Amino acid sequence: MPKTEPHRFPLAELAVALGCSIQACKRALRELEAAGLILRVRQEVGAPNRI
Repeated sequence: MPKTEPHRFPLAELAVALGCSIQACKRALRELEAAGLILRVRQEVGAPNRI
């Protein structure tokens, strides 16, 4: 499977797209990361994490 470039999707945009709050998105991302389904990579200060 070819490796694809990660997309930037700020948390506020993700919340709007999913129709939920930013806090709910943060909680869901933490749960997905804890389950090993996603990997978030911290970027520089002020830049969104890569998933």
